[in-house]
Amino acid sequence: MEQRLSATKEGEEHNSMTQIVANVLATNTKKNQFLQNVGFQRVGARSSLQTVQAQLEAEKAEKVEMSKQVEEMKKKQADLEAKLQLVLSKDQSSEVN
Repeated sequence: MEQRLSATKEGEEHNSMTQIVANVLATNTKKNQFLQNVGFQRVGARSSLQTVQAQLEAEKAEKVEMSKQVEEMKKKQADLEAKLQLVLSKDQSSEVN
């Protein structure tokens, strides 16, 4: 359990202690009632496959959102570069006159 707490990849959020305990109990026990009894886990816990699928869907949604943000930033950068070129060209023309 301590290994799971300390073993996070760079850029990942740390799992909560409750989530780590839930994962350990789900892995090591056939019928996990402890967290349900103390109110930390809903009845009908997900299987490993369902958990992985949910994580994959969340990552896909995050990727789509990040792609949208990248496109917005590219558009903003292009607009700013165009404005900068306009300002520079006006500045150069005023220096000539």
